[in-house]
Amino acid sequence: MTENTPEPAQDEMSLMYQRARMEWDERIGDTVHQLKTWRIIAIISLIIAAISVMGVGYIGAQSKIQPYALAISDNKVIALQQLDHLPDSERELVTRSLIGGFIENVRSVYSDPFAQQRATLNAYAHLRSNDTAYTQVTEYLGKTHNPIARAASELVTVKVNSVLPLGNGNTYQVEWTETIIDRKGVHKSSPQYRATVTVVNQTPNSQQGFMSNPTGSWFTTYQVTEIN
Repeated sequence: MTENTPEPAQDEMSLMYQRARMEWDERIGDTVHQLKTWRIIAIISLIIAAISVMGVGYIGAQSKIQPYALAISDNKVIALQQLDHLPDSERELVTRSLIGGFIENVRSVYSDPFAQQRATLNAYAHLRSNDTAYTQVTEYLGKTHNPIARAASELVTVKVNSVLPLGNGNTYQVEWTETIIDRKGVHKSSPQYRATVTVVNQTPNSQQGFMSNPTGSWFTTYQVTEIN
């Protein structure tokens, strides 16, 4: 019996070692599994966060401004409805009014330099630098008929006679009369002109663009001829 005593003790130590190792392996395995799980959750969370940020950025970049058509009745301004929802006939009336205002802003010559500057800015609010109308208006105002230089000797008042749509619905023919007087108020001449203006509609993508051109109407071509 004395010779056999160490064997049970050795077997018991081996069994305890195996149990301890198994428990250690289980703990390590649980830790590794948890690390993998949390890593997957972290990656998914980052992907969701990235998609959310891009989505919010895209939505924020979209224009939330909706232009409305306005009417004036008894000196009161009445909002009718969004321009996008206007019937074609009513939107055409808005476009005609804008074309008439554009002609007045480009062709008028004022004695007040601030009024002249405002008219020029209002005209350019409906022009894009990559369209031919921009080049035509710039050449007219900058070279041949500079309004600031003309104001030193004469003033011009514009009366729009008609604005009529042509074939395709985007091009209009406008006729007007210019009354030219000298600085003393003496009438010099009253030439008549005709122009074809092409209009495209594109909603402005910035607050500044909306404030200067709320309808999103852009004049792409502008050809002028004198009638008489």
